[in-house]
Amino acid sequence: MKKIFICLSAVLFAGCLQADTFFSLAKVPSALNATLAPHQDIDLMLEENGSAGYAWKAFYDPRLCSVSIEHKRPEYATPDGAGGYAKIEIEPVSAASFSVTLNYVTNQQNAVPLKSMKVNVTVTGGVAAAASVHTVPSAPAPVVATAQQVPSAPAPVAAAAQPVQPSVNSVQIPFLIDDQAFRFDSVPAALQTNLFIGQDIDFDLEEKPGENIYWRVVKYDPSICRIEIDHDRGGFWKRPKAEIEIKALRRGTTTIEFAAGTGAAVKTLRCIVTVQ
Repeated sequence: MKKIFICLSAVLFAGCLQADTFFSLAKVPSALNATLAPHQDIDLMLEENGSAGYAWKAFYDPRLCSVSIEHKRPEYATPDGAGGYAKIEIEPVSAASFSVTLNYVTNQQNAVPLKSMKVNVTVTGGVAAAASVHTVPSAPAPVVATAQQVPSAPAPVAAAAQPVQPSVNSVQIPFLIDDQAFRFDSVPAALQTNLFIGQDIDFDLEEKPGENIYWRVVKYDPSICRIEIDHDRGGFWKRPKAEIEIKALRRGTTTIEFAAGTGAAVKTLRCIVTVQ
């Protein structure tokens, strides 16, 4: 993942901000604008007080960007819980421009955000990128168009329909986001991710050490990717989890199968990894 210095212009003020820019709650702007190339990212740090029940949450389209949030707490907290912050990374996953809404809110249903910030990102990349901007939101459409263009040639139609099947699946199967975390009861049946050679993606799956339930790798192609699993037993602030890293080694597609538990209560996860 390529780290860069990004020049952002806030709606409330103008200026050049560097990566890892920190905003206190009192100075969080209502909006930020940024220009990125594909595979570049933005790092921001926003003040956060976990003891007050508030945390920063991101709302975005996972087809257009990846957003990860780490909630940092001071080793020795002050009585009022001050000193914490959310470390937020935003990265395009396509050539389309997008917006991310960051809300400082509680977990209560229909809670009103105490603070809100919108990050508007314009993705640049030349002619190819401009074309992708128009095709990403309507990805399923080319599938229908391809089938209609050759109605009088049955054999070519069948051949054209087979390669686009992954595009149909990509709508049904959610994309894995870097640093995403899943509760044990909310682990989906399947995820998918696209990586470049040498790129890696990390995510966490909750475990239950008290019930001897740990995540393990059942099947994958070790020539396409490498998998590392660290079992974190958790603590007062953290849940027990499996910290999983997938690193791309060569081009190809493999389905990684994870499992936790045994017998009829076994929990499974399929992760479809495509390396470009």
